[in-house]
Amino acid sequence: MHRLLRLIAVVLLCSVFVFDATKVTALSAEQSLVYERGIYAYDVAIGVECGSAGLTSTGISSGATSGTWSSGLQPPYILEQFAIETLKNIAKKKGVDQSVAVTEEHVIALVAFMWGEGGDINNSNLFNPLNTGINSPELLSSATDSAGRQSFSSFDNGVEGTARTMVGSSQSRLAATLVIQSSTAEQFMEALTYYKRYEGNKYWAAVSDPSYDGSDGIPALGPNAAQLYYQQRLTLVSQTRSRYADMAGTVIGTSTKEQPAHITAKEKLVYKPAGGQSSPTNTASVSGGDGNCLSSGAASAGNSLAIVQRALEFSWPTKQTDPMVAKPEYIAGLKQFNPGKLDDPTFSGGADCGVFVGTVMHASGADPNYPGSSTSAQMDYVKAHPEKYTLTQLTDTSQLQQGDILIVNGAPTGHTWIFVGPQSSSGYDRADASMGTRMPVLGKSYVSDDRGSYTIVRLLSTNTSTPVAGG
Repeated sequence: MHRLLRLIAVVLLCSVFVFDATKVTALSAEQSLVYERGIYAYDVAIGVECGSAGLTSTGISSGATSGTWSSGLQPPYILEQFAIETLKNIAKKKGVDQSVAVTEEHVIALVAFMWGEGGDINNSNLFNPLNTGINSPELLSSATDSAGRQSFSSFDNGVEGTARTMVGSSQSRLAATLVIQSSTAEQFMEALTYYKRYEGNKYWAAVSDPSYDGSDGIPALGPNAAQLYYQQRLTLVSQTRSRYADMAGTVIGTSTKEQPAHITAKEKLVYKPAGGQSSPTNTASVSGGDGNCLSSGAASAGNSLAIVQRALEFSWPTKQTDPMVAKPEYIAGLKQFNPGKLDDPTFSGGADCGVFVGTVMHASGADPNYPGSSTSAQMDYVKAHPEKYTLTQLTDTSQLQQGDILIVNGAPTGHTWIFVGPQSSSGYDRADASMGTRMPVLGKSYVSDDRGSYTIVRLLSTNTSTPVAGG
């Protein structure tokens, strides 16, 4: 595989090598070997012209996700339309309202991502702006070229293939970020880069992994690879904000490389951002060298988003017939991030509010030192660390922000839960478990109960805890 990629990288700048199960017989012996190893796509992007550098492995197995898409749009198509339709499709696949996924910030994120990848607009991968590789023959053109470049057979099939990839197991963090309505373009790029925080996820670009040594013929970025890749993505976001019409209005789907040719259809644009920055900004300095560290300026926003993602991942969206049955994702999280609690009869296999919150805090990387159980221990901990948390008495649920932890301690027990923000499908905005009676599930927030009023525990922007890898 390495020899094949080295040869390809010498002559190509932005190419995707896709191996389709229906076309394996037409491949060389070496290409067939690569396919048989389960590798479906490589994005070789080593030129300045492409806007990014990386080796991408984004293929997912056929059947992991399915469906069709019908946008009703007519050519010429533009990048903004592709971003919007992909977000709509992700919302459908994730079972949320389109308004949650289709936001200006999310469109900016995808336009920046597509512009950097250079697919379609800077190579021959038609209707494939992200150079996505997927083993779904029903979506592909009837043939690939001699280098194995993949094109989707239509705009709608390109949208479908991209959405399938983003909700698939190896890239699920991308869809998870895009169905959090308040997430920013910068936060999307953070999730894209730091894939190790998400169990089972894989890199989009191998050069974002510090362990990549350049052996595939693509220059390695070194021990600070993740930080450098992240900064490159933030620069793309900044450029998209300031040059939105030029970038988002770029046409796709023609035989011409539309990016260098400056082919646009700006009259089709829906969004017209003013060019302002979201937090965290592209001036954040990312510390550490393992690809798992947040910048001090971005820690609060990034970790709060990760808290919400993990809380939603571990919680049932609605009440279950048997409340003591846990989601498989929660069981896996307990085993990896809060060992011992699963088998401790005190916590009923994880049916405990403090165990749930502790597991989320560890799995999200927000605070690996957060007590793994006991609301009293957790309250003592946050009080003892004013450099990490602010504490405010909750008087109205309108005070809450996504990622807030709520704690109350009163005889004989206490309780804790996480504010995840309103979910469009149910209106639920709270994630919690209950000792010995209920595994994590979503519900409605409240100010107080028979134990007293709740305290809001919120991460400070100066919290620089090193997240725990989740993959």
